[in-house]
Amino acid sequence: FFADFFYTKPLIISIAIAILLLTVLTILNIRILKFRSYAFRDHDVISQQGFIYKNQIVVPNNRIQHISINQGVFSRMFNLCTLKIFTASTNNADISISGIDYNLAMQYKELILNKIKIDQDAE
Repeated sequence: FFADFFYTKPLIISIAIAILLLTVLTILNIRILKFRSYAFRDHDVISQQGFIYKNQIVVPNNRIQHISINQGVFSRMFNLCTLKIFTASTNNADISISGIDYNLAMQYKELILNKIKIDQDAE
């Protein structure tokens, strides 16, 4: 009886620690989502994220090189995607918006491309 007890006790403790760790990570990920934001303004796109370290990226429309929409297998099942806005900058000034609805991402892409075209026509 005691031999079985000492073999199952570490198993129960490790399962409890794994469940606790999974719960903490899930709650932390949900909290972090509240600290992500983005906005498409008249002359630029702004993205802000960060729970402990705040990171804000502002990309002017005339610096945007191209925009891509990526979907994986699981995100396609839920009609989600990642909208990526690339610049010519070398200091990590690209914006990536994950977990956005595919139709909304297409609308944002068209909005940005139209603003870029209007800015180019104005020059």
